[in-house]
Amino acid sequence: MKDKVYLLLKGVAIGIANIIPGVSGGTMAVVLGIYERLIGAIGGALSGKDGGRMRHIVFLALIGIGAIVGIKGFGEVLKWALEEQRSATMLFFMGLIIGSIPAVIKMGGIKKLRWIEMGMLSLGLLAVLALGDPSRKEEAKAGANAIVQAQSSLEGLPAELQEPDFATLGACGFSAGAAMIVPGVSGSLVLLLLGEYYTVIVALHALDPQSLVSLAKGMFSSAPLDAGAEAALAAIKILFVVALAAGLGVLVFAKIIEIALKKAPSPTHALIIGLVAGSVVALNPGLPRGPLPALGAALCLIAGALLSHFIAASGKGDNA
Repeated sequence: MKDKVYLLLKGVAIGIANIIPGVSGGTMAVVLGIYERLIGAIGGALSGKDGGRMRHIVFLALIGIGAIVGIKGFGEVLKWALEEQRSATMLFFMGLIIGSIPAVIKMGGIKKLRWIEMGMLSLGLLAVLALGDPSRKEEAKAGANAIVQAQSSLEGLPAELQEPDFATLGACGFSAGAAMIVPGVSGSLVLLLLGEYYTVIVALHALDPQSLVSLAKGMFSSAPLDAGAEAALAAIKILFVVALAAGLGVLVFAKIIEIALKKAPSPTHALIIGLVAGSVVALNPGLPRGPLPALGAALCLIAGALLSHFIAASGKGDNA
């Protein structure tokens, strides 16, 4: 029972991480020491290897439930923290990542950096930095919300939901799903870079209760669907394709990473360290002005590092 509670709490932390720009669920899984187990469980839930299918399903279910609690339960708190105390909040998460790096190095058994490890580490670092400023995600979210509000006063189907290119949506969903389990990379940021972020956000907003009720009634009526029901139907089709493709991306990339960890553990861990290190650079907001705010933010950085060091030292990692 105690182990299940630990997994739920780690799932909550992974959910919270997804709210922070520049922090991915994969990065938090590395910080918490469960990344390799998470990768193995995704494949094991389908194959039934390494302890049975049900064991992996329970593990993933606990992490998933915890993540939902983290997103829903702490969303407003994190929104306030990012708006009112952005530097302190970002530095705290920077500390969490920095404090976990020694444990990640130890986990990978990297005793010396050969050329291949140095190359993979550099590749991971550059890959995260190449994605750009994570605040772009927050700016895009605000822009998407503005689009939704503007369209709410208009009649007819939103432009983003008209004549969707399902092949493109599927490819973008697959890429976003693959990114979800890669440390340092955000699936939503990948959607933004590929140009389908706004489509997905508008589709999600189209699934409001009133439109869904109208759609349900329209399915059993010969009358034409109203604007809300038509938008909801288009949104369901779009989100189904994106979700299906994203799920496939998660499965395929999880298997690739699992094989890489088994066949080439040292270079793969070097890549993971590079991805995590890139997150630290991308997160850095700088110290706020003024001695007291700067001191408070620095203490948050130290607190985050100490907390992740404590988590690693507790030995809960993969055995939790």
